[in-house]
Amino acid sequence: PAAAPGSLDMLCEDLPCKVCQEQPIERRLLMEVGVARSARALRRSLRDFEDPEERAAVEEELRLAEIVLAELHRHRQHTPFFKVVARGPRGKSYRSVFDGETIYELGVPFFDAKGGCFVHPTEEAATQSVASFPRSSAAWGAPRALLVVRGEGAVCLRHGKVLFDGITPLAELPWDTPHGKAPHTRWRF
Repeated sequence: PAAAPGSLDMLCEDLPCKVCQEQPIERRLLMEVGVARSARALRRSLRDFEDPEERAAVEEELRLAEIVLAELHRHRQHTPFFKVVARGPRGKSYRSVFDGETIYELGVPFFDAKGGCFVHPTEEAATQSVASFPRSSAAWGAPRALLVVRGEGAVCLRHGKVLFDGITPLAELPWDTPHGKAPHTRWRF
């Protein structure tokens, strides 16, 4: 399996991180989504306050929310996420299983202006997802690869997966299956 030069350094830099060990990734992402929503609401509400004391109180709440968000983002930078992709020609490139066109390169950030990048919070969840791709996916029958990625930008939680504005693919992982090969997409009728 391949890796971008130095790409795993940031993930390993803060390991083992006490916060990340004590708080599961799903909980940290829920906190990040909730605090980001609160910060947006506080920013909107600043337009409505004419009383200087009330405005100062809201500004302080916003400042504290932004500190918490910055800390959650810092921890996200050394948290691995996982993406199932289609292996490109000659096994040296990666592309989206869903659209068959989006290209992923190790070490190169990719931002999707059309809706973001779905990833999984665990390697196990990614492996289990292989069979759940819609049959209409452009690269449905292509060989699969499992990438470890870093989540970039804003985060949303949708359909049991994590959605980031973008990702940076860091390395290809070997499949954790009894035979070490990619799980196959199951035929469905």
